[in-house]
Amino acid sequence: MESVVAAVPFVDVVTTMLDESIPLTTGEFDELGNPKEKAYYDYMKSYSPYDNVIAQAYPATLVTSGRFKRYKEVAMEYAFMLDLAGLGEE
Repeated sequence: MESVVAAVPFVDVVTTMLDESIPLTTGEFDELGNPKEKAYYDYMKSYSPYDNVIAQAYPATLVTSGRFKRYKEVAMEYAFMLDLAGLGEE
């Protein structure tokens, strides 16, 4: 079975980059471009995971944020993978 553990993924690129109140956002303009400029906006939309979800089968996915304590997060990742492998508690 295919699966993904996405630890603190950057999935909503356009919305995040348009919010200049988020720390470090404007600092990323040099690397990623400023989405207030149409060419950069269109390019970001083309690869932004949030903006490219379509109706199709996706692998089982565990998405975590940066608020979990490290050991709890690792335990959750292992539990997720073991469950998918059929080794979880029945």
